[in-house]
Amino acid sequence: MAITTLAAVKTVLGLTTTAQDTLITALIPQVEADYLAIRNREFDTEVEGERLGVGDGVNKTFTLQHVPIITDTEVLYIAGLATSEVYTINNTTGVIVFTNAPADGSRVAADYEAQDIIYPENAAFTAAKMIGWHLQSQKSIGVSSESLGDHSVSYTNEAHFVQGYPKSIVGAIKRYASFV
Repeated sequence: MAITTLAAVKTVLGLTTTAQDTLITALIPQVEADYLAIRNREFDTEVEGERLGVGDGVNKTFTLQHVPIITDTEVLYIAGLATSEVYTINNTTGVIVFTNAPADGSRVAADYEAQDIIYPENAAFTAAKMIGWHLQSQKSIGVSSESLGDHSVSYTNEAHFVQGYPKSIVGAIKRYASFV
């Protein structure tokens, strides 16, 4: 699974032809690597505190969002406390069925590890915009050049760029500090 798909990129960028499909497909792994470099942390597979719903004293069934999950990694919480309630879980579908329904008004949550990478919210949209940046070849924005005789110099306003992308595109990527 990749950070985005050809179809998602074309939707975000409003592309309707197949003329750039090969290039877009080739750019997806590059953009994912760039996204990771900006983020400075691998994508997660662990989910913490996923809210599954609120008990009503009747409903026994709740569903995890990121499936399939790794067997025996789940910890379920009812009303904020790890539960010892008896339940069954389908690791493929993420469906949890409690033997006894959680009490009315008690929040049900879970920690677990998914089998696949969990991309941050809006990562696919940001990746599509990054691909759009490549396609439009706008890397010259913010660049100015001067020539004097046989010498020339180019300047770019690097304060407006992160990892070669405009901050307006990648500014929403959560960045993590690296400690040595």
